[in-house]
Amino acid sequence: MKKTLKKWLESIKTELFNPARTPEMKALSVALGTFIAFSPFMGFHFIMAFTLAALYKPLDKVLLVGFTIVNNWWTMVPIYALGLWVGGLLTGVSGFTVTAIQWDMFKLRNFFNGSAFVYIGHTLKPILLPFIVGNMVTAVVAALLAFFIVRFLLKKRKGA
Repeated sequence: MKKTLKKWLESIKTELFNPARTPEMKALSVALGTFIAFSPFMGFHFIMAFTLAALYKPLDKVLLVGFTIVNNWWTMVPIYALGLWVGGLLTGVSGFTVTAIQWDMFKLRNFFNGSAFVYIGHTLKPILLPFIVGNMVTAVVAALLAFFIVRFLLKKRKGA
């Protein structure tokens, strides 16, 4: 695990400083990966990243996929909680807390017998709009920040 993480970080560093791509293209790759990571489409992040990388060849695939991994098991809850909070502010929907969720409903057996889907439909439906709106807004903001910060740092390093 430790070697895999180290190799992954090393490959990102190598691609970030690869002179074959412009700072703008590297920054765009990082920004798109960050956008995907913050997007509300759970379970589809890698599909989105690989599809985008396949459709738009000039993107740096390592950076795009590497920054998609910003959303992982350790960061998922804070990312989506922030998005839900922002969405609540923007849509006016409030009063929902993560502690109100009955987490035991998400056991595998409840998905097989259908009760988890009924629970999701009834309980989580009111927060669907704020969740999507908030996470799309945070995705755009995070992507823009990532683009400008990475482009600035790469140009500063290059002396351009």
